[in-house]
Formats: sequence, C-alpha cells, structure tokens
Amino acid sequence: MPCTISRDSTGVLCARISGTMSVADLRRLQDAGLDVIKQGVKLRLLVLLEDFRGWERSGDWATAGLLPEQDRDIQKIAIVGDEQWRDQACAFVARGLRSFEIEYFASSARAEAGRWLQI
Repeated sequence: MPCTISRDSTGVLCARISGTMSVADLRRLQDAGLDVIKQGVKLRLLVLLEDFRGWERSGDWATAGLLPEQDRDIQKIAIVGDEQWRDQACAFVARGLRSFEIEYFASSARAEAGRWLQI
C-alpha cells in the first residue's frame, strides 16, 4: 500500500508514503488529520517518504489539499525523505505560504524530525 497512516503515543500523526502518491492517499491522510483536529488537538504530522516516486499524474489534485482555514488547527508538519524530493514536497504543502511551521528533513535525520515535532 502506498500510504499507511498511524498515530504514535505522543499524538503525532505519521504517514508513510511509498511509491506514487494518489489523490485518494491524500484524502485518506486529510481525513485522519481531521479526526485528530476534531479531538481538540492541534495536528502535528510526520510524513515519511520511503521509496517515494512522486505524485500520480491523474486525479483531481485541484480539489485536494489543505484549505487555508485549517491552518489554525495545524501545529507543524515534518517531511522526511530523499533530498531529490525537497523542493517538490515543500511546494506541494505550500511551505512558506502557511501560518504553521513546515520543515523538510533528509532521510538520515528522521530522529531530528521527531524531536522537532515535539518542541
């Protein structure tokens, strides 16, 4: 399965994305994030790009994505993956345009990403 979603003991939502990400994967991740937010908790999301091959070319990406009004409910997003995906992943999540923090970490810095999410 290209995208698996879980929540760790500290409340961080973790998405492991491998292969090619689809719109359906993104929507499942959004639903999981909304479930966290409905519990009255600010979302902290760890995205692990493992053997990642990019985004599916088909699908309705225009209607998928985080809406700006959801920003107030998100604390941080940490993305961990190969350096080759840094720019595209940051553009995909609109880093620099959101009101919450988003950081990209090299695959070798997964522990650092986890610590950063806890601060």
